[in-house]
Amino acid sequence: MSTDKNASAPEGADGRTDVHSMSALPIDLLVCFSLIATGCWFVVSATALPAGRSAITPATFPTIAGVLLMVLSLLQAVISFRKRATSEPVEFERPVSVAMAMVLMLLLPEAVSRMGFYPVIVVWTLAFGWFAGMRSFLHFAITLGIILFLARFIFEMMLGTPLP
Repeated sequence: MSTDKNASAPEGADGRTDVHSMSALPIDLLVCFSLIATGCWFVVSATALPAGRSAITPATFPTIAGVLLMVLSLLQAVISFRKRATSEPVEFERPVSVAMAMVLMLLLPEAVSRMGFYPVIVVWTLAFGWFAGMRSFLHFAITLGIILFLARFIFEMMLGTPLP
């Protein structure tokens, strides 16, 4: 009987454990269609902005950005589909940590608007650092110090941008 704790864990090409591999095409298409949906959202949201009589209105930038995002993402999807036979598999290291970090990124704006920037950013930085593999208290303290410094002195004091 093997005493190796990682004996049954999947291994990557270079012997790393906790690595999952899958074909690149579904991932490419998922990302491309997500970006196309985001581009559509930009364009649709831009229609709700006030219209003016000038050539450049508040809706101009989101409309241009949305259309470019849709066109370039569609182009990338076509390229990915055409190269599907020659593409190498994509390896995911620590997929649970990556998924949790994505969830944290999605929850951050809503949490800040409900509870305020400073309390949320302290908890968020510690949680995000943990999922990113940070285990040193010194690294946590330095990272949190830099984020709080930038928020307080750069945004609030120098730029005059109030944080919620």
